[in-house]
Amino acid sequence: MKKLILITSLTILAALPALAKHDDSVTLQVGRQKTVGKITVKFVAVDSDSRCPINVSCVWAGNARVKISVWKGKRHANDLELNSNLAPKVVTFEGYDISFVDLTPKPGEERSTLDDRRVQLKGPSKLSDATPRLTLSISKHV
Repeated sequence: MKKLILITSLTILAALPALAKHDDSVTLQVGRQKTVGKITVKFVAVDSDSRCPINVSCVWAGNARVKISVWKGKRHANDLELNSNLAPKVVTFEGYDISFVDLTPKPGEERSTLDDRRVQLKGPSKLSDATPRLTLSISKHV
């Protein structure tokens, strides 16, 4: 009986890492895509950015809205929108939560052309501070 309890306990302990929520990150330019887990995410566009410029006092923080496409395998892509301060800030696709975290640079900061905008899906970035990027968190459901 003790042996059965020990084997059961070890099996459960071995399975725990697989049950833990897993966050991934990636950095993308407009038009580029990256596979995270079993889904592929493509940064399509920044639709609007009405966030309060830096060094300005605003009554409302404003909102940045971005478009992404997400698909699994060879399935048709789903076009989704995410917002910085309005709903939806999080979308769910095929068991993955994709969350808007940040878009840089902020309005009023020096930026390059819109084509140079980049998306960051939560995590470290090798981009310079002047490179536009969007931070998203991608978490796999258990």
